[in-house]
Amino acid sequence: MFWRVWVTIFALLISAGAWAAEQDVLEQEQAIWRRISTIAEQRELTQRIEQATCYVLTGYEADTYSEIAKDAADQFDRNLAALMAGDDGLNLTAETEPAAIRALRNLNDTWQRFSPAARQVMSGDVHAVPVRHIISLDKPLLSLSEISTKVIRAVYTEKLVARKSMTSTIDVAMRQRMLALRLAKSFCYIASNLHRNLMINDMILTMEQFETALGAMELGDYDMEVIDPPNLAVMSALMDVRSAWTDIQPHLTAILENPDENSRDLAFVAMQSETLKDLSEKVVELYMK
Repeated sequence: MFWRVWVTIFALLISAGAWAAEQDVLEQEQAIWRRISTIAEQRELTQRIEQATCYVLTGYEADTYSEIAKDAADQFDRNLAALMAGDDGLNLTAETEPAAIRALRNLNDTWQRFSPAARQVMSGDVHAVPVRHIISLDKPLLSLSEISTKVIRAVYTEKLVARKSMTSTIDVAMRQRMLALRLAKSFCYIASNLHRNLMINDMILTMEQFETALGAMELGDYDMEVIDPPNLAVMSALMDVRSAWTDIQPHLTAILENPDENSRDLAFVAMQSETLKDLSEKVVELYMK
């Protein structure tokens, strides 16, 4: 009789140990995805700040977009500090991986040069010097955000157990949110005749990247390591993105062909780019389920 009791106790102990180990793995996975998601958000925030400060420059809903830009800059500050040193509120621990630390320090160095000029414009000081400064640092800041995302994703993907094969697909989906805002930013600068040639090239590249990524998610792409849509919900969400993308494309193409005649589309592109970003976010959420 007693041996049966001991067998039962032993089985329960094994089961409890297995459950605890499973919980540890789950918590580790969640921590990794929080880190990947936070650094990926930094890409998006760089373009949100640039887009919003351009609207402040042009006077388009300047008060609203001044607050949006400030909120984005504050979030960038908090995210970057959390990634580097940890933040209980964001449930992130301090970075310990040498490659990731180097990437984040490089990003921080450029951010510390970009942020004061951006905040100056947000506050309504639209002199030429801070405007030139934020435009000149736009690509370096975005590039370093991209590099940091790639480094952190590469380091931590190896530590994942579940959804390891999904990291490239989810990263591509996350990046679409940034590209939607980048399109709006470029459109604003082109419409305002500020650094127009630079921003025309920026928009052409961004349109190509958005279309390539969307096509990859719709059909799968071996070279980009993007999987086919895993279920009907993702397929439906991608169809919604395609519809919004189809709606905005003619307006983007029109301003590339005739910048002066199509600047009136600024309000539509501002609204539609938000729709595009939100629909892209829904795709990310579905991949993460």
